[in-house]
Amino acid sequence: MERPTLPPRQLSLTTWCLARLEANGLALASGHVRARAHEFDAHELSMMVWAFASRTKAKVEEDVDHKELGNVLINEALRKLPEASIANLGNLLWASATLGVNLTSLAAAAAVLMSKPSFKEASPQGVANMAWALAISALKSGSCQALTHAAEIALSRTEEFRPKELAALGWALAASAQEAPKTPEMWRQAARTALEVALEEPHTGRGGRLLAQTAWACASMQAASQPLLDRLANALAYHCGGKQRILSNQDVANGIWALSIMSCQSPSLEAMVKEAELRIQTFEARQLAACAWALATTRYQSKTWLEVLAAAAAATSHSKLLGVSAWVLASCEVPKLLEALLPNAVQLLQNPDKVSAETLLQLAWAISFSGLGTKQRPLLLRIEDLLRLEGRRRDAAIREDLSGMGTVVEAETAEVAEAEAPSIVLQEQDFVIVHKPVHWEVDDGDMRKPSGRRPFPLSRFLQQRFPSRSILHDVTVGGGFQGRLDAQSSGLVLCALTYEAFLLLQFRQDTHDVAREYLVLCHGWMPATLREVSAPIWSKDASSLVDYDRGAPAKTFLQPIAWFRRSGEQDLYSLVVISIVTGRKHQIRCHLAHVGHPVVCDGRYAPQDLPKDLTWCPRNFLHRFRIELPGLALGDKVVACDTLPEDLRQVLCRLLPANQDASAVLKSLAAGQAPLPFADWRCQLGGSKSSAHLHLGRLRFKS
Repeated sequence: MERPTLPPRQLSLTTWCLARLEANGLALASGHVRARAHEFDAHELSMMVWAFASRTKAKVEEDVDHKELGNVLINEALRKLPEASIANLGNLLWASATLGVNLTSLAAAAAVLMSKPSFKEASPQGVANMAWALAISALKSGSCQALTHAAEIALSRTEEFRPKELAALGWALAASAQEAPKTPEMWRQAARTALEVALEEPHTGRGGRLLAQTAWACASMQAASQPLLDRLANALAYHCGGKQRILSNQDVANGIWALSIMSCQSPSLEAMVKEAELRIQTFEARQLAACAWALATTRYQSKTWLEVLAAAAAATSHSKLLGVSAWVLASCEVPKLLEALLPNAVQLLQNPDKVSAETLLQLAWAISFSGLGTKQRPLLLRIEDLLRLEGRRRDAAIREDLSGMGTVVEAETAEVAEAEAPSIVLQEQDFVIVHKPVHWEVDDGDMRKPSGRRPFPLSRFLQQRFPSRSILHDVTVGGGFQGRLDAQSSGLVLCALTYEAFLLLQFRQDTHDVAREYLVLCHGWMPATLREVSAPIWSKDASSLVDYDRGAPAKTFLQPIAWFRRSGEQDLYSLVVISIVTGRKHQIRCHLAHVGHPVVCDGRYAPQDLPKDLTWCPRNFLHRFRIELPGLALGDKVVACDTLPEDLRQVLCRLLPANQDASAVLKSLAAGQAPLPFADWRCQLGGSKSSAHLHLGRLRFKS
């Protein structure tokens, strides 16, 4: 190593060997490597970057800055990428991810290479490694196509892949699916294949780890069929039960999370939970948080779990565990245990840099959901202040130009131009309330999707109106939209124009301070005494249903205001004003179907009525006509109202009022007058004014 004239190939081989043998001398070689980086080809650079990254991963302390040296070598490798083989690029990606340098640039190059036909000849390890690095990089542009190609290769050459390579690919696909608008079916197939292969592995520690890892991937993408899920549950229970106990705590946590997410209610899940209870005192904070969150979603309310969770959260410095614990304890309706951890929350919030916005919102939701909002008002104000600061930090960090975001896809098609256009109903400095017509979709703001489709993306309308607002293009925050409204429904939609507004509006919503009111025509004669529906909702894929075992708490307030029938028929219909507290997927449609009064023209929750409904009603009769919320400045109040759209007015005019009061309601709505607020209807039709104004932030939920 004393000779500075050592040829590049020999110097790179020597460096690689020292790392492989875990021998001393790598620090001495680093000086020669840095000075002569320009002499090495792509293969030699990949070998040396791998060598220094492996020492970093092994946490070997040497008199050399591995990250700085890795950056030098990777910058040189980027200039010589056309010479690099797939194996070279795989080594560079792994090293880059390990060192935390230049990963985005390499991932972009990998995405291009993985999409080429020549990538079909890559080794299984190369496919898995590059997919893993692509997922780690969180690269958006081109990653979906590249990962789909990797999944295609794994499915066509499954017998060549080792179980750990399939498991790594499954993990990469699942991790990337978290950011994808829609998970490609081929990704699910690859994850299922990885799980099937893992199920055939011997019952060893390695087999258990692969099983837990592939279970996580399948659960994340909802990829397992019921027979496969049953086999998985039995295998996981076997691995962690009896004398075997070959699963680590992390494996147990992953397994419980996976089975819970896939809604497995088998004895195998109970067996894993009992095993976890035996180890609960040895769980790390993140493992405890994963198990507790998963079990709460299945409404598993073990006293042991809840008490240990509360005790751990009351003493933790792990902010994610604190937020998840608060959410779990609130969902399981144990406010005393929740209160016990709040002093620690106050303490942790003194160091806001270590508390994420997600944790802050979980705490706010839990406090409000448990009816502790008044008592914990100072803590809620502190959370609100921190969210405001985090939003301002994000706003300051973004560039107002959209050069890195691509361009808005093609100009409007003739179909879009002929459709009813959205409109701004109310505009504040940092947010807007938009009227969404039927056939427009509250989407995620992804400009790469074609805009000339039906339903039409509402984000395009806002992006064109506010071209410098970066949040409208950010899919990680859903394009700034707060809440959703089905494409076949119409009405008001709230959208933030800044990150500060987005977080504050989310806070308002999570503390039940946003009134969302709807006008709905439903089947049957709804009794005036039916004032609310409180039933947990479980959502999977495109549907929701009331499920008391798996559902999340949901509450809908009802006020029937008029009753009708159709000429020459006995069918009856009720016009109902609705105010929701929670905002579960398809909550109104699901709750109304649950109580026997489905929405008119709702093909998903009342398919038996749809053919007849379509003869006189063109679409879902559901319109969000009012939004009220505290403004972003202290003391402000924001109210937006919308009239019933013309197509729904015409539907009402085809009906016969049941009485004089219904005639008055019909006349008012047909004339284009905005409906009264929910609280005014409640007061007018039998409630006192004090009871009519709902204090949403203090409601207790019962499921």
